Amino acid sequence: MAADILVVYKKNFEAVHDRSIAEISKVLEQAVEQRSVRVEFTAREKVRHSDFIGRDLVIVVGGDGTLTSIAHNIGPDTPVMGVNSHPIVDDPEGSFGFFMSSDAKNFADDLNAALDGDAIVNNLPRLQAEIVTTSGNRVKCDPALNDLLVSNTHQYQPSRYRLQRDADAKNDEIDMMQRSSGLLFSTFLGQGAWFRHV
Repeated sequence: MAADILVVYKKNFEAVHDRSIAEISKVLEQAVEQRSVRVEFTAREKVRHSDFIGRDLVIVVGGDGTLTSIAHNIGPDTPVMGVNSHPIVDDPEGSFGFFMSSDAKNFADDLNAALDGDAIVNNLPRLQAEIVTTSGNRVKCDPALNDLLVSNTHQYQPSRYRLQRDADAKNDEIDMMQRSSGLLFSTFLGQGAWFRHV
C-alpha cells in the first residue's frame, strides 16, 4: 500500500529520544523503498494544522504529552500510531505512554500491521465545546483528547456559566447555571491523570 505518512516527534535533545528517532527512521527508509510510501518528519513545536491534511497515517514519537499536544490538529478519520520514545519499562525515568502502544523495538512489525490494515484500531473520544458568549458570539474549541478547561481569561474572577447538552440515546438533557472560576471536563481516558495527581 502506498501511503502518505507524517511523523511528529518530540525533540528535546535527550539521547534516548534521538536513538528512538534513528531506529524509526531506518524502518521508514525501508518502507519508502519497499512500499513506495511517502514520509515527512516534523518536530511537534513546528507542526501546523495543515500538515495533517490528506495524511494516510500520522506517527507520533514521544510520550503521551507529545500526542495530546497535537491531537486537536488531527481529523477524526486520520489514523494515529503512537510510538513511545522512552518507555518506562526500559528506564524508571521514562514515559508510561498510555497512548503510545509501540516503541522502537516493535516499530517495524507495528508499522507493517498498520500499513497492511491488520493493526488494532482504538477510537478515542475527544471533547469539543461550543461556547456562546453573552454577546451572542459562538466560539468552537479544538477537540481535546484528555481534558478541556473553560474559564475566564482572569481565572481568579468568577463567571456565570450555563451548561447545556441535548439529550441523545445515552444521555439526558442538561441545562443548568453555575458560577465559578472555571469548568474542567475530562474524557474517560483523561480523568485517570486527574484522579492520580489532584
